[in-house]
Amino acid sequence: MNFQNFVAFLKFIKYTIFTRKYYTKRRNVYEKILTTSLSIFALLSLPLNESRAVTNDGPNRYIAYNGTVYEASSKSTYKTVNRTYSHYNPSSTTDTVTYQVSRTKSASASVSTSAEFGIMKNGVNIGSEVSLNTSSTISYNITYSIPPRTKYLLRAGSERVKTDGYIVRYSNGKVSTKKYVTGNWSYRGFSDKIKQ
Repeated sequence: MNFQNFVAFLKFIKYTIFTRKYYTKRRNVYEKILTTSLSIFALLSLPLNESRAVTNDGPNRYIAYNGTVYEASSKSTYKTVNRTYSHYNPSSTTDTVTYQVSRTKSASASVSTSAEFGIMKNGVNIGSEVSLNTSSTISYNITYSIPPRTKYLLRAGSERVKTDGYIVRYSNGKVSTKKYVTGNWSYRGFSDKIKQ
């Protein structure tokens, strides 16, 4: 019997008893009994609800996850320098110089499809400049400012990421397939200067 049915049942008893003259003198006693019964029923229902909440929201709660993710074992970012220039400014004012540089954008990974490569990129949270297993060389100009009477090494190139790990497919929260993969790709260009 649920709470609503229990309340309806008690009201029915109260109505039946209180409408009879034989029990008129005992109405106060029955009112106390009914009130106490309702209070006990309400109190007994609280621990049950709290117990279910703990069970459902606790650390052992089961989540039936379905999907494919990349779980990286290692991830490192680094720079590849494509061009370097050395420039000395002998004057007393800042010198501005412009150089044409070239760099290669590329992406490679031991995966079967572009979709799996996308899963890898999402896993390390780093995009790529080109599509899977492609490369291209671009040329562009970079302008540097050289302070007075200083010499700098000017560099330009690409920033890259290298990673290895597993592409894991989950079915109902359990691992259904697991494949080891590696990847290396450029994600942006860079330029800097180092005082000599």
